[in-house]
Amino acid sequence: MTRHFLSSLTLVLASAFASAPAVAQAVAQAVPDSTVKKDSVPPKPEFKPSWNFSAWMFGTFTYQTDSATKAKNDGSAFSKFTVDRAYLNFMGQVAPDFRFRVTTDVLQSAASTGYAGLIIRLKFAFVQWDYLHAAEPTDWSAWARIGQIHTVVIDEEEHFWPRWLQKTPLEYWGYQLSSDLGASTQLQLPHNLGWAYFTVQNGGGFIAAETDRYKDGAMRLSLTPLAKRDGLFKNLEITGWYLAGLSQASVVTQPGLKRDRYGATIESVDPRLSFSLE
Repeated sequence: MTRHFLSSLTLVLASAFASAPAVAQAVAQAVPDSTVKKDSVPPKPEFKPSWNFSAWMFGTFTYQTDSATKAKNDGSAFSKFTVDRAYLNFMGQVAPDFRFRVTTDVLQSAASTGYAGLIIRLKFAFVQWDYLHAAEPTDWSAWARIGQIHTVVIDEEEHFWPRWLQKTPLEYWGYQLSSDLGASTQLQLPHNLGWAYFTVQNGGGFIAAETDRYKDGAMRLSLTPLAKRDGLFKNLEITGWYLAGLSQASVVTQPGLKRDRYGATIESVDPRLSFSLE
């Protein structure tokens, strides 16, 4: 009986030791490890530079049958195909907070240049630094640019007045060109209230080289008071801008000629109703 008892006891102890690892594993799974961080932040994905290309082209076909045209063409009508403008856009990101844009403007040369054909000029060429990131979509954010950049207001107006329709009134009547060499920064206001834009530029526009020592300083404030609401005027924008500029006098020793400009717009874009008043 004693031998039987000892054998049974030995069998029970062996079974207990054999099951100990399984029990320890079950306990470890049931009791959380306090040394493990529950909310650990996953590593950021590796950054890879990227770029893309896009193009806008504007062309026309002209067919003239008026008597004056026929008289110049031995009684025949006149027709021609024309590439009026072509914008070639190269945009990309070279670092986590740095982007670039290069846009060429292809257009017909003026007759006075002595060359009758298409020419290419640089419209935009800048580097952008995203120096302030919003923790939430409605927080402050900001970027800065340097190079051949947008002027104070035309780019903002083109969100409501498409360039394929026509140039904005400011550019159409020659009060301001769409780009110029300089530096700028734009701040996104919190709670979707709008944007504030500040820039210092040569002042002559992207067509002509800088010829004087003066610079233009400008600022724009665009407010979107209904952005948080749904409805026809959700995208309503009220903008005011001011440009303080000087141009070279005919005599270099004379002070610069004042050419300040300012304006205001109220605009909205919606599939049902879009308008721009300036």
